[in-house]
Amino acid sequence: QRKTKKSNTIIVLTCNKGQSIMFRNFVCNARAKGLDLSHIIMFATDKDTFELSKSLGIRAWYDETIFGSMPEVAAKRYGDSIFNAIMMAKVYCVHLVLSCGYNVLFQDVDVIWNKNPVSFLESKELQEWDMMFQDDGSRQSRFAPYSPNSGFYFVRNNQKTQFFFSMLLRMGDVILRSKSHQSALNDLLNEMTSSKGLRVKVFRKGLTNDFPGGVEYHNNKQFMKEMISGKRHPYIFHMSWTENMEYKKKYFEQLGEWYTVEETEYCSGLDDCCLAEPRITCHYQDKPSKIPCQESPTVVEGKGTSFW
Repeated sequence: QRKTKKSNTIIVLTCNKGQSIMFRNFVCNARAKGLDLSHIIMFATDKDTFELSKSLGIRAWYDETIFGSMPEVAAKRYGDSIFNAIMMAKVYCVHLVLSCGYNVLFQDVDVIWNKNPVSFLESKELQEWDMMFQDDGSRQSRFAPYSPNSGFYFVRNNQKTQFFFSMLLRMGDVILRSKSHQSALNDLLNEMTSSKGLRVKVFRKGLTNDFPGGVEYHNNKQFMKEMISGKRHPYIFHMSWTENMEYKKKYFEQLGEWYTVEETEYCSGLDDCCLAEPRITCHYQDKPSKIPCQESPTVVEGKGTSFW
């Protein structure tokens, strides 16, 4: 009997209580699709998220000495003080797991899976790359030339990547100043591809992208229609490029990818937290949706046209 090669990859998530409903949805969504979550470790920044993770069958780690000062509420927008504090936690956790000798797939909690991406990222056709990123989609000069999305990336454990994250860990002042570890990470990528020969791949946005996100959701109607119809079956979808958690939840509900109970409902465990069928709800007619939503308003009143 042919033996399956054992994975050396740990999937790392970081979350606080304010964002935990997104984490719940990720777990419930993946369980509904029968996907293996056994290689995930949740680095919880508060005790409530730690306990929630364990109740959902996800391995979790929490240390009050390290994370006790972390905010428990959700960030109100990209780049605010709460967002920045969680960015630092994300760097610490990836560095820690790399130091233990594992590859790392890091992802934000506003991601859903269609297929487990690990076997593809570990495959021979990609083995030349030290780090692989989802395309952020932004072409701002501060993210040039790679435009990597720091909310979904794979790190192959070797001396180059260990050195990379030991350096990024020391750039806390840059992260806080730039209000994003994505900008600091990109600067370090530029330096280390030149000085250390670090090999970096970005899965580019567009119709053939297996790792789509907010740039496709908000700007590529053809891609979204093909994904919704089943013509395209990407590995994951990342609700990036979205202002806050309220909108992310609404957009996931429109896509038919919302599998957890309301935030106001306390839950513990899969049976208590997860829905048997996705909640499909129309919110905005001008955003991609599983069902036609022509009767709903546009995101900005008086602007936009129907997705359908």
